[in-house]
Amino acid sequence: MASRKNRLDRILEIIAQNEIQTQGELADILVQEGYNVTQATVSRDIRKLRLQKTRIPGGRQKYIAPERREDSQETVRRSLRVMKEGIVSMDQAQNILVVKTVAGMAMAVAAALDALNFHEIVGCIAGDDTVESFERKAMLLNLHVRNLALIEEEEISFTDGLNILTGETGAGKSILLGSVNLALGAKTTGAVIRTGAESALIEMIFRLDNSHQREKLAAMDLSPDEDDCVLIKRKIFPSRSVCSIQGETVTQAQLREMAQLLIDVYGQRENQKLLRREAQLGLIDDYAGDEAAQLLKNTREAYHTLRTLTAEYENTNLDAAQRQREADLLSYEVNEIEQAQLQ
Repeated sequence: MASRKNRLDRILEIIAQNEIQTQGELADILVQEGYNVTQATVSRDIRKLRLQKTRIPGGRQKYIAPERREDSQETVRRSLRVMKEGIVSMDQAQNILVVKTVAGMAMAVAAALDALNFHEIVGCIAGDDTVESFERKAMLLNLHVRNLALIEEEEISFTDGLNILTGETGAGKSILLGSVNLALGAKTTGAVIRTGAESALIEMIFRLDNSHQREKLAAMDLSPDEDDCVLIKRKIFPSRSVCSIQGETVTQAQLREMAQLLIDVYGQRENQKLLRREAQLGLIDDYAGDEAAQLLKNTREAYHTLRTLTAEYENTNLDAAQRQREADLLSYEVNEIEQAQLQ
């Protein structure tokens, strides 16, 4: 099996030799060459290589490699040596990596991490024997739309922080935002398919960032890839649509349930959501964090168990009159059988 470094090197060669316009095209070439990749894998590789898009004739765009600045080998060796000698242990809490070091080595380890220039790390804070390293976190990584309304094909890769879509009236901003809802299970008809096309396609790549999302995915017998990325796809036909998560077909109801954990879409009247009791409870539960979530789960299971046992008890705890009626019926049936004198 080819290593990730070999795959990254091959991606740079492919985009240098071909006009690669979408992640799907790049993934198809890699698969044809024997690489075991998904679109989520390719999206992650593109972010790792920091590939950019540039315009080409015909109003199209293609991927290009950024100008590369090779790190000094001596700097790399020195940084790795400091980390090897200074790090005692590491642990992670969500997007914070806590590194314990030998006393007095934290500043040197933090400087070494910064010198290695990991794109995934925003920065480090160091004390005497502890370093806190903050990872970049992005939920929606990529949106790919094809043959939806006025859009023939469009692909957007989202970066860390604030992303803003701008354009003239009628440029398709609302369609792109609407495609997010469609991809996550909103009701639709074949009327959204672009004129002349047989179907519309919407693909989204998310990166999971909490245990609730992973548990929900596991409950559907699905799992994210090695970097917690999940590919959601919806293909819309004139009379039906097909939804999938990680390549496995799911119902629209399942997709909507997963969507509640992946993304929040806010509109002009979204403040009215605060008036709903279930929304208020949800906000409180989210604020309480993972520890309270486990308590909530245990309480919910205990409540369902109580309801089940109560129903069973009520069914078996018949009143005296009902027991007498059943006894009379059984006595009558016994007498009937005896009088029939069956041989």
